[in-house]
Order: sequence, then structure tokens, then C-alpha cells
Amino acid sequence: SGPGVAADLSALYPGTPPGWGAGMNDLQLRMAYQQHTRQSRRLYLGAIPPGTKVPELQQFFNDAMLSSGAAVNPGAGAPVMQVTINQDKGFGFVEFGAMEDAESALMFDGITYNGTQLKLSRPKDYIAANNPLIIARGGMGGGGGEQGG
Repeated sequence: SGPGVAADLSALYPGTPPGWGAGMNDLQLRMAYQQHTRQSRRLYLGAIPPGTKVPELQQFFNDAMLSSGAAVNPGAGAPVMQVTINQDKGFGFVEFGAMEDAESALMFDGITYNGTQLKLSRPKDYIAANNPLIIARGGMGGGGGEQGG
């Protein structure tokens, strides 16, 4: 906690605005960043077969991520932190520990689980411009706006 701490935060916590985390200790910073990045670490999961159990689906995605090389940091352990399922409506969410893993997992859209093709996508409330990875890479790259002409 010396004079250079604030400058180091953007390297440790990509995509955070200037001044973010001022006055927080390490634990508070980690917790705040988890909340700050949650939207960018979650994926919508549709077409979940009836009777699917959370631990089995979580293991399925962890295995798929690790065996395919899609996990960005396999040495960090299981990439999936949490799976939630709405059994009545057949959808849920997969929450990853790292934003990069959520981004990488999008390649599994259409993967077959227990004979059903799962739909995997960003949730409806996802806003790409708020994703710290995209911010850290310099923004949307101009692809999202209208061009003059």
C-alpha cells in the first residue's frame, strides 16, 4: 500500500475505471471485482433436458473446458464456479471464475448433453461495452456504431 498502488490496480483488475478500488483492502478489491465482472463471467444456458442435476452439468462443462483446451488457465482448477437451473423452464446460467473462460465457452453453443443440443449464449442483460475485457482491449473497435455517409 505505497504510492504506486492505484496505478497497479488496472493491471490486476482489467477494465476498471480510473480511481476504482480506492481505499479497499485486497479482500475487498477481489470481492468488488468479482461483482464488477459477474455479468461478463455468466452465460445463458438453454434447452436443458428435464431432470438435469446441477453437479452433473457443472462437471460436464468443466470437463469440456479442460479437455478441449478452452479453459484459459487450466492450472487454476475448475473453470466453472456455479451452475443454476430453472427446471420448470429448462434454462439456466453457467458462471465462470474468469471472464476469458466465459468468452471461450461460447464455442460450446450447440454441444450435446444427454441427447439434447444445449444453447449457450450471452444473457439478455449482457452489455458488451461494459465487459472489462473489451474495455481493456480498447473498446468495441468501432464495429458497433453507424458509419457516416
